[in-house]
Amino acid sequence: AQIRERLMQIRLDLRRMGEQDRSIMVFSFWPDVIMIKEVGDPVQIAEYLGLDRRELTARIIMAQGRQNTNYAITLYACHPFFLQGISTMTNGENTAFSPIREYLSSRGFEGYSGYQSDSESFTHILHYTVKKLGLDLKAYKHIITPLKDEELEGHSQRDFLNRLKQSCRFLTIDGPNCVIGCLPDKTVF
Repeated sequence: AQIRERLMQIRLDLRRMGEQDRSIMVFSFWPDVIMIKEVGDPVQIAEYLGLDRRELTARIIMAQGRQNTNYAITLYACHPFFLQGISTMTNGENTAFSPIREYLSSRGFEGYSGYQSDSESFTHILHYTVKKLGLDLKAYKHIITPLKDEELEGHSQRDFLNRLKQSCRFLTIDGPNCVIGCLPDKTVF
């Protein structure tokens, strides 16, 4: 836990150092993670950066080659997003972004910051679900898109899911979305 905190703090410190003059951009600071955010044709970017080198290997590659669409164009707002070994990218809309951002920012965890894209909140909600609440990926699904009351009626985990729905109502997204991501244990969803 201390190593996770320190690595995150280093990333945030580096980001702050480079924000004024844009001399440093850092998206992750984590063992075995390379995070590249560029806008354009993925093949051209890979060729330019020399990503075909044999010494670069990965079990998981998450890539999205377009800029953000809802705010001013900045690489910090481009997908994927990363926090302490958890990464997501989404396609869709999250109109509940402001209350989600406010709720997570109020949790007293410095990693819930940045928010130059509404999609970044998906990574933060997943982190909150797994690291702060100690729940699993299935719970994450039920937090961001809870079942309707009538769907819960005959559910085998009705009581738990009702409590989860009520206690995490500030983290419910609003809008159709597709979420792709991975966890520190290399689970991909």
